[in-house]
Amino acid sequence: MYQLLIFGFVIVLFALVIMLFSHSQSLQRFAVLEFMVLVGVAALWQISVTRNKDFLTSQYLSLFGVYLGDAQSYAGELEQLGAGEDTIDWNREAEDLQNLLDRSLPVTTVDGQQTRYLTAAVYERTGEKQYVVRVLHQPSETSLTEKDCTAYIEKLGDAAAQSKSVTYEISSQKTGVLVYTDVESVAPRYVLLTEVSLAPMQMEVAAMQKQSFLFAVTLLLVATIALALVIFLQGRQMHSLVRVAARVAEGKEDWDSLKDSTGGFWLESNEMRRLKNSLGQISTDVARMNYMKYKVLQNYYRFAPKHIEQILSKTSIMEVEPGDKARVTGTLAFVSYPENSGVNEEAYLRRVSREYQYLGEKQKEYEGILLSDNSDLTTMQLLFQKETRKALNFGVEMSMSQEDNSRGQAFVLLHHTSFLYGVVGDEEQAFTYLLSNEMKMLERYVEKLRSMGIRMAVTDAVYELVEKETTGRYIGYLEEGNCRFRLYEILDAYPAKERQRRLDSREKFQKALELFYQGDYYLGRNAFTEVLKESPNDEVAKWYLFLCEKCLNMAQGKKVSCALFSE
Repeated sequence: MYQLLIFGFVIVLFALVIMLFSHSQSLQRFAVLEFMVLVGVAALWQISVTRNKDFLTSQYLSLFGVYLGDAQSYAGELEQLGAGEDTIDWNREAEDLQNLLDRSLPVTTVDGQQTRYLTAAVYERTGEKQYVVRVLHQPSETSLTEKDCTAYIEKLGDAAAQSKSVTYEISSQKTGVLVYTDVESVAPRYVLLTEVSLAPMQMEVAAMQKQSFLFAVTLLLVATIALALVIFLQGRQMHSLVRVAARVAEGKEDWDSLKDSTGGFWLESNEMRRLKNSLGQISTDVARMNYMKYKVLQNYYRFAPKHIEQILSKTSIMEVEPGDKARVTGTLAFVSYPENSGVNEEAYLRRVSREYQYLGEKQKEYEGILLSDNSDLTTMQLLFQKETRKALNFGVEMSMSQEDNSRGQAFVLLHHTSFLYGVVGDEEQAFTYLLSNEMKMLERYVEKLRSMGIRMAVTDAVYELVEKETTGRYIGYLEEGNCRFRLYEILDAYPAKERQRRLDSREKFQKALELFYQGDYYLGRNAFTEVLKESPNDEVAKWYLFLCEKCLNMAQGKKVSCALFSE
């Protein structure tokens, strides 16, 4: 049984070690507490078994001491005989002792044989702790040797003589030794020894051990179940509290709405309540700090490029760091205003403020992203990532809103391209950048196009995408090195009358432009003159008209570039 218990204990201990090194705090707590419970129950069981065994043994041997009351009287008779002058017949005394023990002691079974005792001996004291055996009767082969009996007599003889009672000691797992003398003698001369079997007592001990073991196992199971239940309930509360705290931390919920969902179970500890109160206070403090951070960030964000986090595929502006960059494809809008020339600065700034407010509204409406603007507030760049049509509508509305010319007519240029956008700087200050050779080239012509009275123009990359949704006319191309862009004027950006004039003269303008490209400057001049008769405000036609006059006055054979704004 002990081997089975040891094996079970090892298995349980191994399981507890695995729990101890797990990542679950509940399992770790259960492992530690369960180990303490296991050790405590095992120690309690062992102490109980040992004490009960000692108690039963003591009671059993004490009972034999009562049985040997007559044998103590027999020891007195020996003392009287030894004091006389007659020699004691030890053979006869051995028989008398055997008969006495047979009458006094109960029958026990040893190795299948019934017996009342295993050893009966009489020793005579010859000196201090010196004894001589006079009678030694051993009916069983499992009895003590003569040397063992002598050792017990020397060990227990004096104690029996002094105590005037039966002294005993367990000789082995199966037998006990009782030593006694005459209770009336001051210095007993004769000491008697009787060895008895402990088999009946061992049966009672075994039964007691079984009962105590079942009790210990029951106690261990009850304690384990109770411990597991408490840890499970507390763990569930902790898990619920962690889940709620995580949702609060993520900003999905507020603490006041979720604190009751952590449970008010009767097993909730004072520590858990204090933890909940602390989390509530932390949540309040965090909310207050987040609000302050939001207000500060909101004020700073007013001076930063809008929606930069979207361009860089970040979830928040807080995630944007120097060195971040992204390749972006979309429609880029240049919005250009005339420079402030002699206008009262205060009035100019009021006008600009109104224009920026209107631009901000349209930017949100059409989902544009302001990338940059210059220091004199004359040119802005906006990105439309989703639909080119929205960029087109944005440009038309921006152009149509400038009927009040107190600052001057705005010009909008759209181009669909891919560019590199990113952030440079350090932890204290950072700047955005926009890298695109196409954009740099187009930016150099924005002011020139605006000065020609054009309200809105798009490159061929944009016109191909929105041709069916707007009305436009081809006005020429821009060329630098290997870069060449065809430009289309968007007629929808003009008031109805002006739009109709340019629409009516569109075919004549296109015919005149073909003549110019063919090098027929004379007929081209005449054709552009006809265009201006129908549309007197067409500054593009005027520019081509002057260019044709210039070409006619140039030396014959000199090569002329047909690109807009060429020298």
